[in-house]
Amino acid sequence: MPRLGAGLAILLGAICCAGPHSAIADPIDEAIAIWSTVAASVTGKTPQQRGGAQRSTAAAQGAPSKPDLIPPLPMRKTRNSAPAKPDGKSKAAGGAEPAPDAWQPNEIAAAKSRCALLLKKVNAVVIPQAPLKERECGTPAPVRLVSLGKKTQVAFQPPALVNCEMVAALDTWITKRVQPLAKKHLGTRIIKVEVMSDYSCRKSFGRVSKRFSEHAFANALDIRGFVTANGQTTYLLDDWGLTRRDIAAEAAAAKAQRKSEAQVAIDQTAVKSDTIAKTGKLPGATYKLAAARIAGPEDPIMARKAERAAKIAALSMQEQAGRASTDKAKFLRAAHAAACRIFGTSLGPEANNAHRNHFHVDMAKRKYKKICD
Repeated sequence: MPRLGAGLAILLGAICCAGPHSAIADPIDEAIAIWSTVAASVTGKTPQQRGGAQRSTAAAQGAPSKPDLIPPLPMRKTRNSAPAKPDGKSKAAGGAEPAPDAWQPNEIAAAKSRCALLLKKVNAVVIPQAPLKERECGTPAPVRLVSLGKKTQVAFQPPALVNCEMVAALDTWITKRVQPLAKKHLGTRIIKVEVMSDYSCRKSFGRVSKRFSEHAFANALDIRGFVTANGQTTYLLDDWGLTRRDIAAEAAAAKAQRKSEAQVAIDQTAVKSDTIAKTGKLPGATYKLAAARIAGPEDPIMARKAERAAKIAALSMQEQAGRASTDKAKFLRAAHAAACRIFGTSLGPEANNAHRNHFHVDMAKRKYKKICD
């Protein structure tokens, strides 16, 4: 007990004498160090050896604790995430977790493996690209498609930024469908595909839901036309021919013109009849002319217009639209029909005015049936 009393006296004296600029900044650490010295002098054992007080016990009683040695990872920032809230939560506005701003290594590795399998049997020249990620858009393993084919290489101008699923589908379409059709209708093979649009982080045009386009995932391609080995160009805007919309508009215009002309004839006849009623007579030649217009044959020009309108009305819209007047039109329509059997979506001039000048093809997964317009 005398030794313990002496130790406590030393401890109290040391704490009292420690100034504000002591070499040991933390008073708790200083007290523990002194207590260890005292305890060792009394029992020959440190408090740690005897199961005594620890630094964590002092912290549990309200003493300040030191920071962790390993700092936490920084919060992931994304383009579409909301600013951090005061409580430090990283959720975006509305409570949804923000989309990652980069693909995970396992996602990239899986996409590259799938790409290698898809392109194993495809004769394609592709340039692998860095992973694409823009908010919800992008793909983990995009490529630049330079050309397709072995015996006859078909260049894509400019090289298209797409995913490997699109490369495989385009290879099937170009080599097995488009080339035989070009040989049949154009007399030679295709050597170039004119690209209009590839990857683009945007919503779909003309959709009420405003869902993302397949272009946003490098899963679509827009094609404006083709070039053959002899330099012949075939463009959709120039060579597709009349669409069903064009034919329907022409028939409606012809009908409206006939109706207008018929109304004019009725009005003219009414004026002449009124003149006869007032004067009681009309020159014979004029009377005969009026009678001929009422009951006789129509004007030759009007007769030809009426005959043409009747023929248009007799044909169904599908039959009329399918009558391609040129070899280029026949080739483009056959190429579109072939695309409908390969791609998830195939749109062309018949779909709407926005696609009058190009084919849109993509590999969207459809629940029920493919879209072909």
